[in-house]
Amino acid sequence: MVAVRDKGYDLINTSIPPSDQVNLPAEEVPPEHPEPALGINFACDGIPENDWLSMVVVHSDTWLLFVAYYFGARFGFDKDECMGDVSLRKIGVEDKRARVQKESKILLDYTRKAIARLTYLKRTLSQLEDDVAPCEAQMESWNKNQDTCV
Repeated sequence: MVAVRDKGYDLINTSIPPSDQVNLPAEEVPPEHPEPALGINFACDGIPENDWLSMVVVHSDTWLLFVAYYFGARFGFDKDECMGDVSLRKIGVEDKRARVQKESKILLDYTRKAIARLTYLKRTLSQLEDDVAPCEAQMESWNKNQDTCV
């Protein structure tokens, strides 16, 4: 599902295949807890798009956790059993995030070293180019002196 924020409306416009359409929640879910579509229609005027999408995600995740707890309790599972899979997934995400941050740090170090090396080489090239003109003048004078001697 792709969320698109329309400037004229405070709604989500989506193109959902028929197999993935969202229907009203089953009557088994308590009516005092609002369905996720009510939270998706947050007013988005005056807030950045990322903040608006974060609010939509938090509301949807909260609703999904509520439904998971509700059905878990209804079928006799305790809180630890309901949260077990969620916790394992969270740990997996945290591990991946830590690994990516470590790799990013290593790449950033290599990039900084490469930039420092390129800066040094550029400075050295500039100094060598500055030294070429006096050396060429000296070579010309030596060539003239050599021609005169011969």
